[in-house]
Amino acid sequence: MKTKELILKEVQKKGVIRTPDVVKLTKISRQAAAKHLRELVAEKKLLKEGSTHNAKYLPFSESKAAQLPKGKSFSAAYRVKGLEEDK
Repeated sequence: MKTKELILKEVQKKGVIRTPDVVKLTKISRQAAAKHLRELVAEKKLLKEGSTHNAKYLPFSESKAAQLPKGKSFSAAYRVKGLEEDK
């Protein structure tokens, strides 16, 4: 069975999975487990709740996805007094 299939099967069985659970289940590195989980989230097969080491992955559902907080973004522009690009 492929890694992603194992992950999805375990999530269906337990309802939630974390990166260390995937490492233990599949015997792959933490980085590889995180990559598979990211791909499953991108494919809308899992939902990610939380961030970094507190992240939990749940089976995907539109209603649950609407309840999760959206990612925040930040943007800033600064002017530097006396800066002239052409000089």
